Amino acid sequence: MNNDQMLRQALISILTQWENELSQKKENVVQNTNELSNPRVEASTDDVPRKIAFSVKDLSSYLGVSQDSIYAMVRDEQIPYVRIRRRILFHKDSIDVWLQSKQFNLLK
Repeated sequence: MNNDQMLRQALISILTQWENELSQKKENVVQNTNELSNPRVEASTDDVPRKIAFSVKDLSSYLGVSQDSIYAMVRDEQIPYVRIRRRILFHKDSIDVWLQSKQFNLLK
């Protein structure tokens, strides 16, 4: 084997190695792109903002009663609420305190 053939063999070997490395990098880029386009969101409870105000629908779900019951309690002023224009909102802490006070009234 002369020098030209040895050099040619070495170049083919180097080019093959580069081609394999490039192919591997392309696969990594495709995989990273797929991960970015389809992120797996794993939110902890610390990352999720806690609601401080409920709408009528939210409160009915929170208390496990109908929306009509919530409207009736608002109309009869039996529950703490805030009216902002046409919206009726309930502060979560106020509702929790109200629930605690109702619980103590039942025990008396």
